Formats: sequence, structure tokens, C-alpha cells
Amino acid sequence: MVEQQLIDYITKAKAAGQPDDQTKNLLYKNDWTEAEVAEAFAAMAQPKPQMQPQTQPQPLPVNLPVEEKVVEKPIVQVRPASETQIQAEKFQAQPVQAIAQQKMPQEKMPVMRPRAHSLLKFFIVLIILIVLGGAGYFVAGQYVNLPWNPFGPTPQTVINAMLKNMQSVKSYHSVAQINLNTIDNVTKKSQGNLTLNITGETDSTDVKNIKANGSLAFNIKSAGSSSPIFSIDTSMASIGTTSYIKVNNIVVSNNSSLTGADIDKITGKWFQIDQNSYTAISQAEGGQTSTINIVPTTGVDFANKIRALMAAENIFSNVKKLKQEVVSGQNTYHYSALITKDKLNGLIAKIMALTAQETANLPIQSNSIATVQALVQSFTNALGDVNIEMWIGKKDNMLYQFKVDKVINIADKTLGVDMNVDSKVSVVNSNFGKSITVQTPQGAQKIEDVALPILKVQKIKQDLITATYSAETIFGTNNSYYLTCKNGFLNGSKTTTYGLQYISIANDVIKQGGKNPTCFAGAKTYCISTQLADGTYLCVGTAGASGTTRCLFSGTICK
Repeated sequence: MVEQQLIDYITKAKAAGQPDDQTKNLLYKNDWTEAEVAEAFAAMAQPKPQMQPQTQPQPLPVNLPVEEKVVEKPIVQVRPASETQIQAEKFQAQPVQAIAQQKMPQEKMPVMRPRAHSLLKFFIVLIILIVLGGAGYFVAGQYVNLPWNPFGPTPQTVINAMLKNMQSVKSYHSVAQINLNTIDNVTKKSQGNLTLNITGETDSTDVKNIKANGSLAFNIKSAGSSSPIFSIDTSMASIGTTSYIKVNNIVVSNNSSLTGADIDKITGKWFQIDQNSYTAISQAEGGQTSTINIVPTTGVDFANKIRALMAAENIFSNVKKLKQEVVSGQNTYHYSALITKDKLNGLIAKIMALTAQETANLPIQSNSIATVQALVQSFTNALGDVNIEMWIGKKDNMLYQFKVDKVINIADKTLGVDMNVDSKVSVVNSNFGKSITVQTPQGAQKIEDVALPILKVQKIKQDLITATYSAETIFGTNNSYYLTCKNGFLNGSKTTTYGLQYISIANDVIKQGGKNPTCFAGAKTYCISTQLADGTYLCVGTAGASGTTRCLFSGTICK
């Protein structure tokens, strides 16, 4: 409906000679819409119904005083004149030239109706901007580490979700790198370096047929040496309760008891390990003879129990948000968290207790577990507080990477050790939920068929070395080696300590498949040897000599 006051204003503007365009512009500036102005002009252009003409008053004589002018007006309103009408009358009374000069300034416009619809538009636009801005901040917060984001999850929430989700992981790929560098605190020089690289993938979707592939490379070097003291590179596979291992390469120092002939027997071949293998090796090592019960889910359950412990213990504190990164193709939250020494000790104590439960059916002596616990306790005390970095997936809350970089001080006056161990650990995970395929290696040998003969030879070597200790004891007492041997064999005198020890040595050599050791001794020399099951010989002699020579007399050089 056309506003009457708008028509009145346009009418008076026309009467004052103001152009329509100027009138429209002034109305627009005063918040009248084009539609409203156009509707008013259109209404004025329509023919009006005939009305009785108003009687125009005759102008007063020019010579009458202005204040005595009488203007007669017909009564056309039944209510008091509005402010708009008063303003319109003032407007009509102004000369056209004055109106043209003033160009109808905004402050002289008649009072318009309230612009409620314009205010509503303003609030609608404002609300839209707030919603869009908030949504944009939320979206940006998922990919950019904003300094304040009320929509993003807290670090502790993400970490707890990660610990929970990792318990349900059935398959994934992992690459672990461990580097330990020892530095003497006095000389500030490296004393040696240890590296361990492990790559593997596991699929426990079918707990009765757990599958795994992997490789392991282990290397120890002394300071300034280009050759390792010991290094080994292996490939591994597992299907159900049967595991396979292949030694691709192995390097040992010259003074190791594991010589070239032994290495050749195990290098480049796949070996099969199952329940029978554990039992046979356990028996050879003097362990229990009962069959070890290997349950496929044991390893998976144990790992999940450790994760559950970590979640329950709430070991992470002082969590900080770091620059977010892409790891294994995933956008991740990046956090730094602290694990205090007390929290770590408490967690490890519970893990060790859990380990004791899990290994209760294995042929492991209780004092061995106690020794490991003591070593672990000593290590964690030296370790102190640990800072760990974590990269957790935004979409799935999985742990895609973690790192530990820690310098450990080890000082033991009893052992004369004062050094720092610069340790770096990095683990990268990927392919969560993807199944894997593991093939049974062709031509795999049972490990006990190869390992047991090697173990027996190693035990025989150790027996012969023990025999040399007794020989040196005899020489120290008698300044001669004569009493080491008797009638071409070890002197098993039951009335002497060394005699009883020689009896034990001879019995164990025979038990391991060797023949009763032959022995020849003089005042200043001796030679002890035994024939192995494969027909070869092992020997020991004067000044700590060892080799594969058959001893024929006391002066035989063992080499």
C-alpha cells in the first residue's frame, strides 16, 4: 500500500518545481526503496476521481501588512496536523529558488516511517557472517594449528582416543629406527654406536592364523672402527604358530667363538621355528622338557594389555601442540608430551608383572625375570623424565609416528663407567586395516636341525676353555702342567677339585656328541682335543691357544 506521507511529499516537491529525479534521489538517500518510490509516482499518475474544487481565497491587497493577512483554508482533516504535514506546509511556503539551492537536504526531509525491514536485513547478514566465520574457523582448525580453537578436540582427548583405537588395530605396517651413541664424559669422545632397524607388517584379523612379514638389521661398532664388532641382517615371516627366519648376512669380530664354519651353516637359509623347536632347544639348554604352549593371540593380547595400561595410567603430562604435519599420507595432530620418571617406573613395574604372568608357562627361571627387572629398574632410573613427540591421525586417531630423543647419563663408580648415551628412537606406522599376504618360504629347515649341532659345538668349546682354567691353576701350584692329564685323558682325580671338574667336563663333551677329550701335558706345554660328531676336531693348548687340530703329544701346537 502506498504511503500517504510519501505522496504528500512528492506532491509538494512537484509544486515547488523540484525535478522528479532529484526528488527520487533524496528519497532514496532517506532509506525509501525504489519500489516504494516507483509505486508512489505510479499512484500519482493515475486519474483521480472528480472532487469539488476548493474555494481558493483571494489574495489580500498588496498594501496590507503581512501580519494582517488572512488565509482561509477549508477543513480537510478531522485530526490534528501531523509533524509531516507541518513540515510540508513549511516546504510549500519556501520559494522555488531556495529549494533548488538547498536541494532538499536530508535533515529537512519529512519524518519517515521506521525502517524495521532494513534493521532485520542487517541482523540476518550479521548472523550469516558469524555462522560462516565460525564454520570456517572450525574447518581451518582441523588442518591448521590455530592458537585458539574452541571447536577442536583437546590434546588429551585425542591421545586417549589414540590409545583406545590402537587396541583395536588388526593390521598395520611399521618402521622402527633406534640409534644409541655412547660418549665418554671425561674425553667427550664417542665410545661406540649401536643401531637397530626393524621393518614389519602384521595382520591379526584371524587370531588363529596371525600373519607377519619383516626384517631386522642390528649393528654394533666401536669408536673409530669402520668394521662392526657384530652385525646381523635378517628376514622374518610368521603364519599362525609357525615362524620363519633367514640370516641374510652376519659379521662377527675375530675373537668371537662363532667362527666362519659356523656362520656358513646359518647364512642365506630359511629356518622354521615352531613349538617342537622351542622344546628341543630348551632341552639342549638344560631347560624344562614339557612342551611350551604357544597361543597365537598371546603376542597381540600382550600388546593390547600394555596399551590399556598406558591409557589407564594416564602417563602423559605437560602436553603441547606443535606444528601439524602429514605423515604416511595423513593429516595429523602433532603433540609433545612428558612422561615423568615416577610414571614410567610405575608403568614398567606393572608391565614386568604382566610379563611374569604371560611367561609363567615358559621354561624361564624366576631369577632370570628378577635380573631383567633389576636391569630395567636401573635403566629407568638413569633415564629420568622422557619427552615424546606423537603424530596422531585427524580422521582415525591412529598413532602414525612417535619419536624419543633422550640423553641418558650412566655413572657407576664400581664399574668405572661415566658416560652419556645419546638415544634416538623413531617409529612410523601406516596401512592401518589393510590385510597382508605371507608366503611360506620354500625349502625352510627346522631350526633345531641346524641350531642344535651348533649349540652342541659351542658348549663343547666352552667345556674345553674351562679345562684350560684348571690347567693354569695346576701350573700355578706346581709350576708344571703334568697333573693336567693322565693316561692320555683329562686327569679325573676324585680327590682334587680340578679332578672333579675334569670329570664333569668330559661327561658334558660326550653328552654333546663329542668323544672323550684326549690330553697330553709336559712341564711347560699341554694340548687337549676332542673329535666332534662330524669327524672334525676342536683343541685348546698352552697360552690360551684354540683351534681345530688333533692333539698327539704335549708339544702339539693347537691352531
